[in-house]
Amino acid sequence: FRMVSTKAIVIFFLLAFVATSAMAQVRVSACDEVCGRIDREKTSCCRAHHYRDWYTCFGGRMYCV
Repeated sequence: FRMVSTKAIVIFFLLAFVATSAMAQVRVSACDEVCGRIDREKTSCCRAHHYRDWYTCFGGRMYCV
């Protein structure tokens, strides 16, 4: 019984982590133009739009966290 509950807790936390990671990425179209620039400029654009940092640029689309 104890092993089952431990596994359930681990699975729950893994799912919670994945869910929050997926929800935290926000597309910021205003920052699309800086996708090809240096990291400092990407971070600056995301911060100007009230996000902590940039996550990725995919297909010329900026995602901030």
